[in-house]
Amino acid sequence: MNVPTDLVEQLVRLTDEQRLVAVRRAKAERRRRVVGAIRYIRRTVLADVKSNRQAADAIDDAVNGRHGRLGPALLTAIKQELRNQLGTFEHIPGPESLRKLFDDE
Repeated sequence: MNVPTDLVEQLVRLTDEQRLVAVRRAKAERRRRVVGAIRYIRRTVLADVKSNRQAADAIDDAVNGRHGRLGPALLTAIKQELRNQLGTFEHIPGPESLRKLFDDE
């Protein structure tokens, strides 16, 4: 894993408490970005999918490389949008959690 040297240098200079706060803030920001990206994909790429369950399953299929029920072009568009907004597929919740995100909107 490649970590920027300047980031390591900054972390070295922090106290243990400051480092914990920084990690907590980073996790919260990551979560905010994941939720934003997922909701954006639901509103745009998956706008024509009527069911939140189907939309959640489509995102899960795209993240996990399954063919799913929707066309390959749609799954590719989901993957591309996730890459554009997040850079990685890590931290994408499972289909039940995704569906709850949609229900909360």
